[in-house]
Amino acid sequence: MHHRQEHRLQGHTKTRGAESSTAQENFLSMEYESLRREMDYLIDEIRKFEKWALALSGAFWAWSMTNLKSFESEHYLLLPAFHFTLVIFSCYRARELRSLLITMSAYIKDIEGWFNVRVHLGWERKYQELLTQGKLRFGTTGWFWTLMVLISLIIDIALGLSILSILTSIKSF
Repeated sequence: MHHRQEHRLQGHTKTRGAESSTAQENFLSMEYESLRREMDYLIDEIRKFEKWALALSGAFWAWSMTNLKSFESEHYLLLPAFHFTLVIFSCYRARELRSLLITMSAYIKDIEGWFNVRVHLGWERKYQELLTQGKLRFGTTGWFWTLMVLISLIIDIALGLSILSILTSIKSF
């Protein structure tokens, strides 16, 4: 799924007298297109990462709940902690990918400026403006991972308490 359409800088050249350079313009144009493709790839990767984190967490919880009665060792108490640690690391990775997207966006905004794209036109200019206004601070990725961490914490604590309860009942017999 592509989130952006054609990204060519068409007909935008900047004349700077002796500084004007066709080679530099070609370089910036190719770099612009390359960064756009990379950003599309990163957006797709973030979405895939979210889907896999949700699917694997669901599979882990389903497996844990169906096999709960067989958890007769203290070692099983590590399972919820291990799962939660993986969710935290995944959250950090998604945050880093988003940070990379924001950095790339800022650079593309500079390229748009070099090609004299009007202020109200380039998407990266609008995106950076929304970021500085605080309107895109969190976004869907931020909400997804916040909810993922909170839900994981709650379910993993409940799972740990269930395992502890099973271990306590086994020891009392």
